[in-house]
Amino acid sequence: MAGSPWCNQCFAALGVAQPEPPPAAVEVSPPPAPDVTATAAGPGSVTIDQAPEHHADTDDQPTWQCQICQESNPLTSDACSVCKTPIFVSFGGGRESEPTLSPSEALSQAIIPGLAHMRLGHGLIGFTIALLVWVLIGFALIIAFAGGAAISALIVFVVAIGIVLVSVHDAQRLAQRQADAVILKPRILTFVALGAIAMVVAIIWIQGISGASANT
Repeated sequence: MAGSPWCNQCFAALGVAQPEPPPAAVEVSPPPAPDVTATAAGPGSVTIDQAPEHHADTDDQPTWQCQICQESNPLTSDACSVCKTPIFVSFGGGRESEPTLSPSEALSQAIIPGLAHMRLGHGLIGFTIALLVWVLIGFALIIAFAGGAAISALIVFVVAIGIVLVSVHDAQRLAQRQADAVILKPRILTFVALGAIAMVVAIIWIQGISGASANT
C-alpha cells in the first residue's frame, strides 16, 4: 500500500536499504597428489612403487691391471699385489706383449744379454742388461790389453758374467709366468748398474794412482 511504512505481504520495512549478502566463499582445491602406482600385493594390502633412490658407491676406486698376471690393483699401489710387477711396466707405453717363448727357448736366447727379455716383452729391462753387460766386458778387455792389473780386468769380467747368469734365470721365470721369482727387478737392476759404474770409476782411479806412482 502506498505510503505505508512496511509491506503488507512480507512486512519488510519500506524505504530502508537492505544489507547486501556476504560474498560466497571461494573453494581452494588441494595440490595434486604425487604420481604413484599402486599394485596389489595380496588380499587387503597395497604397495606403492616408487623410483629407487640412487646411492653413490663409495667403494669404487680407480684401478690398474697387471700385464703379467692380469690382477686388478688400486691405483695407489706401485706394484702388483700378486706377482709384484711394478706399475710402470703396465703403463710403459701401453701393454707389453704376452710371453712368446717357452722356458727352453728363453734359456737359449738369454745367452745373448737382454735378448730373451726383449722377446718376452720387457724391452727396457733387456736393453739395460745388454748395455750394462757389454760395457763391462768392453771395459775388462780395455784393462787387459792396456797392460793394467789383471785382477781388475778379471773382477769386471766376472761381474758381467754374473749379470748374464742372473738374466738367464729371470728370462726362464718370465717365460713360466713367475714374475715374482725374478731377481733383477727394475729397482734391483738400477742398484746393480750404479754399483757397476762405481766399480769402474774406482778401478780407473786406482789405475791412475798406480800409473802416477810408477812414473815417479
